[in-house]
Amino acid sequence: MSTLPVTPVVSNPQIGDSQKAPYLFTIFDKDGQPIQPLPDDPPITVVASSPSITIVPDAVPIAPAAASGFAVGGAPVPTLGVTITANYTPGPTATAAGAVPVVQVDTVDVVPGAATTGTFTLGPPVSQ
Repeated sequence: MSTLPVTPVVSNPQIGDSQKAPYLFTIFDKDGQPIQPLPDDPPITVVASSPSITIVPDAVPIAPAAASGFAVGGAPVPTLGVTITANYTPGPTATAAGAVPVVQVDTVDVVPGAATTGTFTLGPPVSQ
């Protein structure tokens, strides 16, 4: 009798439907140093694959990140496997210097938030 290897179940990070999580998207040069986009680079995009996550970018990224902000949870829940994709596309100057596109993807689950209230309802009386 042979035993098959067991693959552990790895769950995605979770964001509650009433929570937000900060994000940082940092791009690096070939020596591993963080760099900023050049003026002629197109804007960096950060998008979610579901309306249950809203991406709210910072007006000025938190250094040394090239983009930062919040991923904000919302309805519908639960929504499992939402991908958040950050994309840097170099412009002409960066391309001429050898820059290449950088795409990073993370996957999160949007789950109901913690209980904050409840109801208790009695039905109509019936004979015993």
